[in-house]
Amino acid sequence: MDGIVMWPDWPFEFRTSAPSVDSQMRTGKVPAMVDTLEFLPSDAELRFTEAHATLRTYRELVEEALAKLPVDLTAEEKAEFRSQIRGDPSLGNAMVEIHELFRRKGVAETVQFAHRSFILAVLSATEEQARVFCDALQVPKGLSQQWKDVKGTSPLDRLAEYAFDLAGLPRPDNTVWLAAKSLEQIRHCIAHANGQVTGSRHETNLRALVGKVPGYGIDEEGRIVLDEASGRHAIDVFSHLIYHLYEHAQLPGMPVAT
Repeated sequence: MDGIVMWPDWPFEFRTSAPSVDSQMRTGKVPAMVDTLEFLPSDAELRFTEAHATLRTYRELVEEALAKLPVDLTAEEKAEFRSQIRGDPSLGNAMVEIHELFRRKGVAETVQFAHRSFILAVLSATEEQARVFCDALQVPKGLSQQWKDVKGTSPLDRLAEYAFDLAGLPRPDNTVWLAAKSLEQIRHCIAHANGQVTGSRHETNLRALVGKVPGYGIDEEGRIVLDEASGRHAIDVFSHLIYHLYEHAQLPGMPVAT
């Protein structure tokens, strides 16, 4: 991803023929001679289902908490700041305005911290679920290597080498893969440069993503800024990528007595 990113028109819709992982009960996994058992999805799939649900809940809790942050000073706070200045009332009003400015700035910084942290969380979950999937894929595909044996420059590169090159699974739609790689690059900038784009060796790519990745932008100081849409987009990309893997891997399910 060293060159300029070429994006399709936005907004796009992810498309997959995969059924919901939450309700996957593949009849093809049930042996014909055993009519007293049903098969749940594989252990790895169930772990992904829970991770997906947890991320969605986490995002909702974060956004709910951010919406409750007090942006404006209360009447009591304003009265308290005005009381600190005796004499000219305009000075007391100026004190209130200063504190309101810093309150809004503090809230804005907190919102950015939360949104950046959520992108880190989603990409960390993606790496963990890639590891779980690849380790579950080893035996059914008869592979000698595990996830830990594959060296790559990034988790997505390791996933591509293991799942697509070694195991022979089909690659996802280019739109999904490109979206995942772009989020990974945004994550790297947040994690390793505190979101500072200007001066980054990937500055050209990162600036090319503005207007392409929902909820992503760069401010006048050259730092990444994110809004609520970025979290929804990250979960969408994460889920469609991992759904694609399980759809084509067809891992053996877990028998459950009925």
